[in-house]
Amino acid sequence: MNKDLYISQNAEQEYAKKNKIDLRRLSNGVTLVGTNRFVEDRAEAGIHFSFPRGSYFDPQGKKGIHHLLEHLSAYTPLKIAQKNHTYFNATTSSRELRIILEGTANPAVKDYGIWEVLPSIFQHILPPFAFFTSLPKILDKEKDVVFNEINEDKANHGAYVRKAVDEALFDQINPLRTNTLGTKEDLQTITREDIEKLTANVFIPNDLVIDVLSEGSSQVHTVILDQIEKIVSGMQ
Repeated sequence: MNKDLYISQNAEQEYAKKNKIDLRRLSNGVTLVGTNRFVEDRAEAGIHFSFPRGSYFDPQGKKGIHHLLEHLSAYTPLKIAQKNHTYFNATTSSRELRIILEGTANPAVKDYGIWEVLPSIFQHILPPFAFFTSLPKILDKEKDVVFNEINEDKANHGAYVRKAVDEALFDQINPLRTNTLGTKEDLQTITREDIEKLTANVFIPNDLVIDVLSEGSSQVHTVILDQIEKIVSGMQ
């Protein structure tokens, strides 16, 4: 390991201060980090929420479960984001589950933009996991969405070529060869109990990193981070 690539824990705050990065480690283990680009006539923010668990960790016989969890946890926040004309997306890779929120962040108008979406995101990715109550209704629905993604992937020539190249280059245990979508056969066997068990192992506050890039005044940036910290600090 090249130690020059990493910053020691003792030097984090010094590095952050030097590079104008706001670094906060919350009492429940969440890491909140942000920086701001001063733009006089804007109040925007891009916020990423990432957990270090992806499809590489799918249990045998449950391939695609991390990606399905991404769909289920994003179901309600996506609808709220759409109402607020805010960009929202969620992605799963072999090593990470990430949620992305981008949009208006004007502190003077708290009933529009990211402000309406943030609470819903946290309610679904931190205990007690609000999406559990709607699992009976949305589990099969989101499975159908993933089935369609699998069909689309099979029909896409580019995806077929990439898969063939990966299989030629990488061993089966290599994370780069991981099938993120999973298989229809495995997905059909996934139950509510499987999702609840996985959720407890993925959405862990101590693993959550939130990075914020804002555009506007320093006040906009501070208000965003303070609001996130206020929401998250009470969640264990």
